[in-house]
Amino acid sequence: MNDFTLDDLRGVLNQAAGEDGSFTFGDADAGLTYAELGYDSLVLLEVAAVISATWGVQVPDEAVDVSATPRGTVELVRGKRVAVPA
Repeated sequence: MNDFTLDDLRGVLNQAAGEDGSFTFGDADAGLTYAELGYDSLVLLEVAAVISATWGVQVPDEAVDVSATPRGTVELVRGKRVAVPA
């Protein structure tokens, strides 16, 4: 099972935001909130849906709230993927 990475999350964010992939944030920015990175709550709800459909992890709304961080979302998804029996 592959780990869910910041690169995976960047792809999901760009897909959900309808962007061409030109918007990225560096690893150092992963501790900033989604609001600080310019994402709104509608995009983040789509992010949760894509993660659920693609990686089979139910992401609670508060995990992708505008006050959450990309790093926190990656850690949550990784933790839930490890906890699920294969």
